[in-house]
Amino acid sequence: VSPAGAAQAVEETQIFQRTDTHGGVTVSEWVFTFPAVEVGSILEYSYDRHDNYLAFVRPFFFDGGGFTSRGKVTQALPEEMGYQFLCSRCPPGVQPQIRKWSDGPNKGKIYEIEILNLPGYEPEMLMPPRGEVSARMEMVLHSWKGFASEALGRQDSFFVDWPSAAKHAEYYYEKAAKTGVAELRQAVSGWTEGMVEPEQKTRAILRHVQQDFRYIAWHDVVGSSRPVEDLLKDHSADNEEKAVLLHAALAAAGIGSRIALVAGKQLGGFNPGFFGLSQFTHAVVVISGADGSGTW
Repeated sequence: VSPAGAAQAVEETQIFQRTDTHGGVTVSEWVFTFPAVEVGSILEYSYDRHDNYLAFVRPFFFDGGGFTSRGKVTQALPEEMGYQFLCSRCPPGVQPQIRKWSDGPNKGKIYEIEILNLPGYEPEMLMPPRGEVSARMEMVLHSWKGFASEALGRQDSFFVDWPSAAKHAEYYYEKAAKTGVAELRQAVSGWTEGMVEPEQKTRAILRHVQQDFRYIAWHDVVGSSRPVEDLLKDHSADNEEKAVLLHAALAAAGIGSRIALVAGKQLGGFNPGFFGLSQFTHAVVVISGADGSGTW
């Protein structure tokens, strides 16, 4: 929309689809350029997002790269599912408008939030983290009537506290670490050949996990990983997968370890009352010492 109020649409033939594969997950992107943009123009766009992973609804940031006149998100969810809601850095009193939703036999609720007049955010030197200054909506599954969680070993009740979120992540990390054990043990044996001391083995294993596996930049923590056997074949891993691989490799060498989730400062402040993995930025491995201390 021009400063004078004239609207000009992007031609459908100028909207292109691009796919990007990360860790076995294919993400589809739409690429386009607005025509006739000038100072004072308003760029308006909307899109539908389909997500089959409903345990944690992906965070939605309301602002764009520049000043945002209006940011709005509408999230439809099945009626048997209940969510804990967080609107971080939103104006005081902002809560979702909830209404009933139906699509043929499917019924549920729609959560809708609209925020006006938001400053833009562009990462630059000395800029505070986006999560510290930008409004975002997050939702985490609290209850699901009639559904049982394999990871939590219970029905209906899901992420009601931090232990349940941790148990969920631990279950899927350990499940991924139990695959390709024979191949991993053989690789670790080569990495640590001639070494006796556990500290020597640990340093060698860490070095190989860091250097032999191409790092896939990924900014979300979802509490899962590709199987270790896939990581060994592909020689690539994101931050959670690197932790799972390191944890499994240490176990193959007889060294016990645990995986810990870390909340980096780039997401801003940590909210202890919202039990979502989206508040974490990466996973690390900790080896417990005899005196109870940890080597991270």
